[in-house]
Amino acid sequence: MNGATVLVTAATTSLGRSLCQELYQDVERVAHVFAVDMQEELPYYYRELHHDRFTYWSANLLKQRHLKGLFLAEKFRERGIQQVVHMGFLRTIKGLGLQPDEAVHATQRLLEACQGAGIEHFVFMSGCLVYRLRPWTSAMIGESSELDFDPDSDPWIRARVDVDSLCRTQMDQPLPRITVLRPGPTVGRNTSSHLGDLLGSYFVTRLAGYDPMIRPVHASDVRAAIWQVLRDRPHGVFNVAGPDIAPLSEFCRLNGRPSISLPGPLLRPLNRVQRALRMSAVDLSTLPRWLMYPCVLDTSKIEKALGFKASHHIKFGE
Repeated sequence: MNGATVLVTAATTSLGRSLCQELYQDVERVAHVFAVDMQEELPYYYRELHHDRFTYWSANLLKQRHLKGLFLAEKFRERGIQQVVHMGFLRTIKGLGLQPDEAVHATQRLLEACQGAGIEHFVFMSGCLVYRLRPWTSAMIGESSELDFDPDSDPWIRARVDVDSLCRTQMDQPLPRITVLRPGPTVGRNTSSHLGDLLGSYFVTRLAGYDPMIRPVHASDVRAAIWQVLRDRPHGVFNVAGPDIAPLSEFCRLNGRPSISLPGPLLRPLNRVQRALRMSAVDLSTLPRWLMYPCVLDTSKIEKALGFKASHHIKFGE
């Protein structure tokens, strides 16, 4: 990874921002960081970074015109981008009120642009929600486990699965080498995820009669996993999860927020009220399967192939 030049999409998200700053600080291994996001003005936390090693580019990559403008830009070509870390488009699409299918089309265009530009390595940040969770789901979910192609599942889940599948179908192409990372439920400061949004609620609502086993991962370990794949450039799909496995109720206890278990007919309207009052960011209107069934990722593949093992325990405020 000596002198690597890395482009990071969604660079103003918590994960994107932290990753860009860590890459920038590694002078020995990273020559330049190219951060891309929709925000027009340079974010304040990037203002101290020197332009010789850092570029911020404002673009809405959902728009083909903006995407072409990026790849044709003189700054982009001068930097000689070698690797791309793509955080996905789903949160941007939600914010703009677009349909989730747009994430699939936009990622397809981004991959095609990377192929045309000779990008060497493409890292896609997928997630554990692509797996199909059912009562008989395996105790440990490996990378070859069934994905959630259920036509009745939440459209945002289907979009995640479709983008993940798209990246995997492109792995037959010689360039770029593609790595798909599937982190478990991610928690951490200012980190947004389905579990993080649930635990960040004013009071946490769980589904009565269910207490699924989960294996969350700290955002610091997710960034460390990205670092590892940027260095080793593996080809394939890898789960990423933390060292702690416990029932959802245990992580609710560690979180310290008030918690209540309710049957579905009561939980859903209460969740609507919480979201309307901005007391919760998690949407439980469709009673997501991760509230009911275990989601424990098997990380033996990334441990054997790359020697990567998460180290941050989930302790919250303790």
